[in-house]
Amino acid sequence: MTVQITAIIPAAGQGQRWNRAFGTLKQLVPVDKGRQPLLVRTIQMLRDRGVGSVYVLTKDPEIEKAAAGSAEIFPPSADRYLSDTMFSSRSLWSEKTIVLLGDVYFSPFCIDSILRNGPEYCFWGVGHGSAVCRNNLRRPELFACSFSGSIGSEVEKNLKINSLLAELRDKGRMFWRVFRRGWKVFGPFFRQNYSPKPSHWFRERGFGGNDFWRVYRCWQRKQPVYAYQYGKLWGLYRLMGNVDPFGGPDYTWPQDQSGHFVQVEDQTQDIDSPEDFQRLCQLWNGTAQGTNRIEETLTG
Repeated sequence: MTVQITAIIPAAGQGQRWNRAFGTLKQLVPVDKGRQPLLVRTIQMLRDRGVGSVYVLTKDPEIEKAAAGSAEIFPPSADRYLSDTMFSSRSLWSEKTIVLLGDVYFSPFCIDSILRNGPEYCFWGVGHGSAVCRNNLRRPELFACSFSGSIGSEVEKNLKINSLLAELRDKGRMFWRVFRRGWKVFGPFFRQNYSPKPSHWFRERGFGGNDFWRVYRCWQRKQPVYAYQYGKLWGLYRLMGNVDPFGGPDYTWPQDQSGHFVQVEDQTQDIDSPEDFQRLCQLWNGTAQGTNRIEETLTG
């Protein structure tokens, strides 16, 4: 039985770290031997694999012009956060929807993995360093996600919460605003940002962790720890999996056992800055299974 796949490529970000390096947008930087724009290359890879419905979410005239001949253009109704952009595309979702970020260089191996049938939802990225692209870095990245139509309403709900939490983060320490939103926002906000670990005096007397300490730390105006994730794919991943980042031994970050994350160990890499692009161009053939040579383009 053939599963209907819709591919959505968000390309509505501001690209502040890229800052029009090499005189172009990061989604349109030429890659590979044919100097094909990055976004066009991703679309072509999807077309070559039989994906009929490909949408680029953007309002940028340059991106529209570059992608118009190979994909449908869908201007998002809101694009302050990635979660807003994704939420605005919900009318396009189908039996299986895949979301591939427009500033990522995908390997053929990674694209094939994303298109294969899997769990109801899944995310692809780098958790704690890739053997190829991020062997010297600890910064985690997400490149893509997929979800089935059967959980579309759950994805919508968590995208809305994701955007709301990002808005609360950007407006500063807003305990009462979070509190008034009710447990739907209150719970994820405190669970993802504040540790339930009791103070030393209470731990010595056998007290365990609970939500009181989360609220107490916020009341003290402690800076949220993981608030950077909201509005992005990481926020959706944590909310969908209900992952408690303080659930490990002694309330440290736990080993993720959700089964909805695929570690990418090849040349796949996001391009946020000129340095990212230069590092990408330096990769050679044979660095990981399933990879191809990346020709030096604008740097060589």
